Amino acid sequence: MLGSRTDLHIFDAGSVNGTRYCNELLLPYVRLFRGAMGPQFLFMDDNAPCHRTVAAEQFLESEDIERMDWPARSPDLNPIEHVWDFLGRCLAARTLPPVMIPELRLALQDEWAAMPQQLIDTLILSMGRRCETCLACNNRIVMTQRTHLDDFLRGRIIGRLECGRTQLEVSDELGIAQSVISRLWQRFQDNGNVSRRYSTGRPRVTTPNEDRYLAVTAKRNRRSTASDLSRQLSSATGTTISRQTVYRRLGQIGLYARRPVRCVPLTATHCG
Repeated sequence: MLGSRTDLHIFDAGSVNGTRYCNELLLPYVRLFRGAMGPQFLFMDDNAPCHRTVAAEQFLESEDIERMDWPARSPDLNPIEHVWDFLGRCLAARTLPPVMIPELRLALQDEWAAMPQQLIDTLILSMGRRCETCLACNNRIVMTQRTHLDDFLRGRIIGRLECGRTQLEVSDELGIAQSVISRLWQRFQDNGNVSRRYSTGRPRVTTPNEDRYLAVTAKRNRRSTASDLSRQLSSATGTTISRQTVYRRLGQIGLYARRPVRCVPLTATHCG
């Protein structure tokens, strides 16, 4: 709806089934919008498994809510995808990115509240142009060229697969080759990590989470030495690293040691 938005709803731990979908989204939000807008209200979801459960179907039918058709393997033109990208960029640009889930929850709520309403309105108003462009392509799926997948996009892919979407559906929605989706999913099942791989060579001592812990700790206390950070990491995670490793990890994100500058003494010889 132009000019307004709801509060950001964040699901607690656990998978989203048909019951949670009805109780947490359809009942408190969609039903009220239907009552406010009247018979012309058209509800848009997608083909996620929880959207197609018997409970969801019966709820929408009982409330006389018309659902937009969403053919299988159709292009995802939902403007909310651009909103998620915007939130991801805002989180990545924070001086202290969230590390723990409670911090992430608060950060998402803050960024959602600070998001310009004009951005959301512009995305809604662009739907006509997006549909016309899609039709002009003769229903061909336009696959975007990506040099690499950032960690935020990798997380979106895994999130969709964990919700029950097929690899082919995710590939079509995000414009990414199915072979890439398959490799990413296999890697996640093997070691539970989908962060971008580093260059080949000697095995990396620290994990991406430990690198992020070092960065956050260093930014919170600028007086910490490399030895201090190494001890704090060992105490928090059990991983022991050298001072040189700390220097390298912080240098990769632009944090370097501040060294004192030797100044010329203010004597008669140097004051001429």
